[in-house]
Amino acid sequence: MKTTLYKRIDDTKNVWSVNLMEVLNMIRTGDLELLDMDGSVCSLGKLIQKIRNEVPHERLQEYKDSLLPPVCYNGLFDSDGKLIQYNDITAIDIDHIGGRERLEEMRQKLIADPHSLAIFETPSGDGLKVIVRHDNRDPERHSDMYKQIMDYYECHDPKCSDLKRRH
Repeated sequence: MKTTLYKRIDDTKNVWSVNLMEVLNMIRTGDLELLDMDGSVCSLGKLIQKIRNEVPHERLQEYKDSLLPPVCYNGLFDSDGKLIQYNDITAIDIDHIGGRERLEEMRQKLIADPHSLAIFETPSGDGLKVIVRHDNRDPERHSDMYKQIMDYYECHDPKCSDLKRRH
């Protein structure tokens, strides 16, 4: 299954078609090479650690937007934002879980759920991103499907319901 990988959140022209398993492997290993704020080459894993340990909370979004390559799990898009292929997966964010113990409890609950395809910590370290498999085949019904998924997982992040949403 192909996803859309972007260079940066504000750069929709530099897009790559990347297999979902490759994306998950990049996240798992942290081996992807990126540029830090000072222009030096740094691995994804090291940037995530820097964001979690060194970046002041009020600058967290700026760092994530500037440094981390977002992925659109909902489908494959071209550089003009046109949908080429709609996927039967989406991503949800469960933010501000509240501490390591609660985060691990939530992770175990999600692992046991048959709809959860992949689960990983958000760059802030205070939430989980869940890749969810769904049965919707109609991109026109994506928002409705997303609302059902948010209700099912008991999380409410309406900004993520956009078909072109990059995580």
